[in-house]
Amino acid sequence: KLSRLVLTSEGFLKRFQLSGTDWEVTYKAPVNSCDYYGVCGPFGLCVMSASPKCKCFKGFIPKNSEEWKSGNWTGGCVRRTE
Repeated sequence: KLSRLVLTSEGFLKRFQLSGTDWEVTYKAPVNSCDYYGVCGPFGLCVMSASPKCKCFKGFIPKNSEEWKSGNWTGGCVRRTE
């Protein structure tokens, strides 16, 4: 099948395949919010099945706990120094 890739102005990558005379979307990324670059910041891990979805790796804590509590995880995590 004939196909084409399109990067939209919203930042989505879409693959279209020609089906008869119509172009059908057969793939779209990102699929979920964990697919966005840096959503949990440095040393942060995004887990869609968890609430909140961002966690710090073992040995790390949120860099800014107030932002983290409000759902802004982009500041990421820093090494625990205790």
